[in-house]
Amino acid sequence: MKIQTRITFTIEDRKKAERILDSLDLPINEKSNTYAVILLVDDDKYRLLTNELSNRSIHFLELCEMTFNQDELNEAEFLRMAPAGYWGYPQPENDFGYQQESYDKSSECSFCGSGAKQIKPFLVKSQPKFGMNDILAINWEYEFLITLKLKSLLEDAELTGVEFWSILNFKKRKTITDYYQLYITNELPCISPRTEFEIVNFERVKIPCPCGKIGRNLSTHQIIYKQRDLNNAKDFNKTHEWLGGGYGTTQWKIVSNRVYQLFRDHNIKRVKFEPILIES
Repeated sequence: MKIQTRITFTIEDRKKAERILDSLDLPINEKSNTYAVILLVDDDKYRLLTNELSNRSIHFLELCEMTFNQDELNEAEFLRMAPAGYWGYPQPENDFGYQQESYDKSSECSFCGSGAKQIKPFLVKSQPKFGMNDILAINWEYEFLITLKLKSLLEDAELTGVEFWSILNFKKRKTITDYYQLYITNELPCISPRTEFEIVNFERVKIPCPCGKIGRNLSTHQIIYKQRDLNNAKDFNKTHEWLGGGYGTTQWKIVSNRVYQLFRDHNIKRVKFEPILIES
């Protein structure tokens, strides 16, 4: 596993930006005065670029994530499956009214607002437009929507721990054909206490919230489970914990290697996989 970072910064003087990036043999975008560079943090260019920007008092932002090689992915017994593409919004959008339509809010924290459980299908404005994709996540809730093609592949493989919920048209309240929500039914026990959570700070919420459902993320550390806590795992699972880098946390999706192999073999894009660690 390696840590990859996306560094973004703005320089109005293009020649100044060219001097910095050319000296490190880094690409320069053609039009914008905002520049983005993707590097591994153990690459010498990462140290040189961040030092140069700091020395010149140029403000920059970093977005870090883990990256894995093919062997690490192929050999992982279980992996986190996360969105890498999105379509649409649950309805109604105003004041997050969709939560009243699709969620049981009695389980959410009255302080931070996390923890509501979905009990009814999502309402959406129109027929999804996925292009060439077979899976995308719905915005705000990060739940996966899939095509009939992918549903058939998963059913034929007899993968466990998942149901296929209908998606409904918001105005007509009728089922939208050929698209489904990938609804995960199996919840895992708690993650190992050896997992190194990253604490996310917010202005309006004391972190971590007493409910434990907001304030923890894992962008540069892997999830760890004890082996015994995976003995009853299905092919599709969700974490007991609510995790994420923003106010809207979710139960993350943990899938078996069978799921990963099916997605890889059928070239299913717009998701990303991260191996989890298992301790005895």
